[in-house]
Amino acid sequence: MTRYTAALLMVLTAWWLGTSSLSAQELNASVTINTPKLQSTDPKIFRTLEQDLRNLINETKWTDDQYNQDERIQCTWILAITKEGNEGHFQATLNINAVRPVYGSTYETQTFAYQDPNILFEYSEGTPIQYIKNVYNSNLVSIVTFYCNIILGLDYDTFSPFGGDPYFDAAQSVINQLPSNQVSEDNGWKSVGTRNNRYWIIENLRNARVKPLRNAYYEYHRQGLDMMYTDPVKGRAAMAAAIEQFDQVRTSYPSSMIIQLIATIKANEIVQIFKVADATQKTKVYDVMTHLDPSNARYYATLKT
Repeated sequence: MTRYTAALLMVLTAWWLGTSSLSAQELNASVTINTPKLQSTDPKIFRTLEQDLRNLINETKWTDDQYNQDERIQCTWILAITKEGNEGHFQATLNINAVRPVYGSTYETQTFAYQDPNILFEYSEGTPIQYIKNVYNSNLVSIVTFYCNIILGLDYDTFSPFGGDPYFDAAQSVINQLPSNQVSEDNGWKSVGTRNNRYWIIENLRNARVKPLRNAYYEYHRQGLDMMYTDPVKGRAAMAAAIEQFDQVRTSYPSSMIIQLIATIKANEIVQIFKVADATQKTKVYDVMTHLDPSNARYYATLKT
């Protein structure tokens, strides 16, 4: 079994598979740990942790599919330590960004970007950082495993309708395996107090009311962006239709955080692509995006003119 359907492989073989014959894991992550507020902890510990996290993300086999080296999903992880406590307890902010290539171009489109301000973890040099399926290791491993599956799920969603289902289920399993005290201590896992955290990311992505958004995410990328190389007019029309589908979720699930997340990820790309569209198309896209992302309404003004 491969990552893609047979039809997709026929279309993308020359571009996507390249000439590499080496098998690889799914993710190719760069990991950086920043310690601007570090006072007492030996910085060498974080250099070790940085490598441990890089190994965890890049060397774990997250799927049953076979990847070539140049198929790996490119992603960046930046962990900024914001507070150090006693006995190796830390608080941090995590910035994650994942991209995938667009057919026929050197352009890479963001599929996921998120800042998580609620990273709580314990670490001392020599602490094992490893993933064992269906086994809780630590809060840090759970957070990394959760986001690896979110990255995979959204990437697969861009290549086939609802292709990310197994990975969103795996992300939910991470939450299900957490000890109760970990959920109570870490605001990122809580279902109350906020609707913008890990709990709500996966709740939204697995919620039936969000299915139109996920289907539109596939059409936006596969029927839209990937077609821009051969037929930009047709590709842009498919993207515009997908953007209109985004708005269905706003009306059926108005409190869904995933709408704002996707709007933020795609805002600049949408403006750049549609600023050369015809007036009718620009107006439709402007209307939808200002509904989805009202706080940035001025940013979409280019489309209105």
